[in-house]
Amino acid sequence: MSKLNSNCHLHLITASPQPLPPPRKAADVFVEALELEECIRIILAHHKQDGVLRAEGYACATGTLGVIIATLSPAATNLVTCLADAMVKWPKNNMGTNAFWEAHIVDITRSITKHTFLLLDPNDIPRVAKEAFLIAQLGRPGPVLIDIPKDI
Repeated sequence: MSKLNSNCHLHLITASPQPLPPPRKAADVFVEALELEECIRIILAHHKQDGVLRAEGYACATGTLGVIIATLSPAATNLVTCLADAMVKWPKNNMGTNAFWEAHIVDITRSITKHTFLLLDPNDIPRVAKEAFLIAQLGRPGPVLIDIPKDI
């Protein structure tokens, strides 16, 4: 991945510690094919979080796209915090008004928890906590998230 073209139209960040290590990762075949394109510059990142931060930084600095390639989970899930950070650089509608940045954790975790709760009334805390413990223990045990905004 030493091909560096200063006239590249796309700078691609890949989170591989070295080019095409054996055994090959799922993204390596894709990245290898992209290397053949002269308008694409491959930049190696040390890990997924480093890669997505580089892509975000590149996009901010140049006003163009920053792209990262990562393999399936857990690599993809390792990108979540950095993706949320990149998204809130241009916030449209945050839940709160005086936070550094907020991510809607209920939406983010809905597919990886048994259940999620967003508390909007402090009087619901005892009921929701009891329900959360029950859901977490019923059937196959699993995580339940309770999001309690700081103004509750």
